[in-house]
Amino acid sequence: MKSTDYRSENHIELSLLGLLTILALQRRFIAICMLVFIALGVFYVYAVKVPSYTATATIITDKDIATDILLSLAQSTAVKQPLSEALQKQDFITDADITNDLDGVYTITMNPKGGLLQLSLRLKDAAAAQLHANTTAQRIVDMARNMQLSEVGQKLGKLTAAKADITKDLAKLGPVPLSQAEKSVLMPYVLPIAALESSTIVQGGEPQLVQKMQGQLVQKMQEDFVHVLQASKVPDTAHQQQYNQFIHLYKTLVLQSLDREIVALLPQEQSQIIAIPASLPKKPNKPGRTLLMVLFIIAGTIIAIVSAFVRYAIQKHKNTPEWEQLRRALRS
Repeated sequence: MKSTDYRSENHIELSLLGLLTILALQRRFIAICMLVFIALGVFYVYAVKVPSYTATATIITDKDIATDILLSLAQSTAVKQPLSEALQKQDFITDADITNDLDGVYTITMNPKGGLLQLSLRLKDAAAAQLHANTTAQRIVDMARNMQLSEVGQKLGKLTAAKADITKDLAKLGPVPLSQAEKSVLMPYVLPIAALESSTIVQGGEPQLVQKMQGQLVQKMQEDFVHVLQASKVPDTAHQQQYNQFIHLYKTLVLQSLDREIVALLPQEQSQIIAIPASLPKKPNKPGRTLLMVLFIIAGTIIAIVSAFVRYAIQKHKNTPEWEQLRRALRS
């Protein structure tokens, strides 16, 4: 081994021993620094830091419904405003959170390929996070269904509108007494007309076409009734009553047919957009208390060691010309 190599290794060994010596001399200072950081960590973890919980609800959509439309709904004021009001009322958020548009509280993630939209709500109460995440997801689903984004939804909208019109017509007629015997007489005339009109509505016939068909059917109905009433020798005063009975029974059958069709379509619409409820968060968000304490201990150890070397250097060179020069430079 060369002498220069030996001196270099000896110098390194002495340097390492010197560092260990400094650490040994400053051990009490290092221990005090670490205890201070441990105390600060305990205070922060148990007194300052409030644990938060995140609940995530998922919305699954069919390919007929564009995911970006659901994303727009989730980010809209119609969804965020009720959520903000509910959270603020329960003191889960502040005015600053509302100003920041619920940043860090309400998070939306989207997977267009899988048709998934995830809503995450971060609050200090696990049960409240679960409740409001599920409520918000269901609100988005209801809004999407009301907008009739899918073909099934559009068909349901038309059937519901037709049902509302027929209900208004029945309300105008008022209560129409109809016995079983009278119903048996009218049924052969009513069934074909009701079946034809309900079929036209269900298959998406235009309103003008339905109106035209209804006018033709009513005219045919009146002609048939003329013969029925003449044959039965019923007084003229009873003609209007029987006419009302006919209209009431005919529209009631159409209404029943539309109800059956709506009931059959509802499961299809519900399967096109589904809200999977969020589960109750059992653990708080990371970093947890244990990890925070470890970070405080690591930070305390590093700062204590660095401070020990600085303290030793100051004590060693306190009365040297270099130290006086440093002090003058700092004062200038």
